[in-house]
Amino acid sequence: MSAQLNQEPESFVETCVKLEKAYKLVKHLDEIIPYGDEVTLYQMVRVQVKKHITSKPVQPEGNKTIEERLNDLVDDHLETQDPVDIYAVAGIEKPDISILDENFLKDTEGKEHEDLRLKLLQKLLEDHITVNFKSGSKKERDMREMLEKTLEDYHNRIIQAADVVRMMVNMKEETDEEAAFREELGLSDEEAEFYKAITALELDAFDNQFLADLIHKIVKQLKKNLGEDWTSDHRKNIYAKMKLAVKQVLLKEKITGQQLEFITNAVMEEAEKQYKNWPREA
Repeated sequence: MSAQLNQEPESFVETCVKLEKAYKLVKHLDEIIPYGDEVTLYQMVRVQVKKHITSKPVQPEGNKTIEERLNDLVDDHLETQDPVDIYAVAGIEKPDISILDENFLKDTEGKEHEDLRLKLLQKLLEDHITVNFKSGSKKERDMREMLEKTLEDYHNRIIQAADVVRMMVNMKEETDEEAAFREELGLSDEEAEFYKAITALELDAFDNQFLADLIHKIVKQLKKNLGEDWTSDHRKNIYAKMKLAVKQVLLKEKITGQQLEFITNAVMEEAEKQYKNWPREA
């Protein structure tokens, strides 16, 4: 492919088209998947080069080779720090996560540049997840794993591009709902997971704000008593200390009996999920 860069741009464009057609036939193969980003780059450059050579005749710039001229073209595009052209090429109205909705999903089928569009949407969704969830948190890991699995299924031809976009729309909506829920109750993303663990018990004894305030206190005490390898058998004393701290918070809020035991156990189970590798993943 690189040999084409020193020939005429029309030849480069033609070779890119052949590459894209061939790639679609074999992109599900394990040995081909690592080349996906490179093919996408050629696709982006092809579109820009075609626009360049159809708008005006390409005039040699001194003794520059075609490869040097192409490099200049890509560099100029990147230096503008304006991704709108690339998104437009992919059929995306604007580089904003808000475009991911049911209307966008309906408009997906039949569009060109599937791989480029999915790559850009992946970047938008990953940025959205980064903004809304703490790095390394359970929710952040779950969302990223779901996205990676969906894209892997697409490359393996298990699902179609429209299925990927549908999943992305659902993930974006779930992220927005989670962010609104946390903002309403004043919870961090890690506190939100404790909230869900307790509400999953279906005790129906507490209002939302009381539970949110309770979780603030519980998480504060958990972190105050955390110790390295606290889930290991040889550090059972730290585990017991943390469990006692949780019970003391609950007792101060007049939570006793079965509710005390159920909530304590739910909190400790969630703590093991979130803080198992503390402080490496603090």
